[in-house]
Amino acid sequence: MFSAFVLGYALFQAPGGWLADRIGPRILLTLGVVWWAVFTCLITFFSPTAAALLPMLIATRFCLGLGEAVVYPALNTVVSARIPSSERGIANGVIFAGGGFGAGITPPLITWVL
Repeated sequence: MFSAFVLGYALFQAPGGWLADRIGPRILLTLGVVWWAVFTCLITFFSPTAAALLPMLIATRFCLGLGEAVVYPALNTVVSARIPSSERGIANGVIFAGGGFGAGITPPLITWVL
């Protein structure tokens, strides 16, 4: 079930970059975030006693990976269009560090909120 997310993420990164070049990163990020939110919320509606719970979770996690896969390709499109080539390494470093920082700070923050 957990690998379904990674499979969707891996399969859609290259098409996500292509889409970012075609329709623009702003539109793609907006669509990706909405898609991501819909499938994140959808998981909460599944009953633990549902007959087809495992296939529903696998399909939902796969679709969640599709939506999340567009983030880094779209951000790379923004960086390549707006950041001089001599500063792109720093820009990408900030983007990746922000993702790691957010993932690291969220558990203690949520614990404090609860």
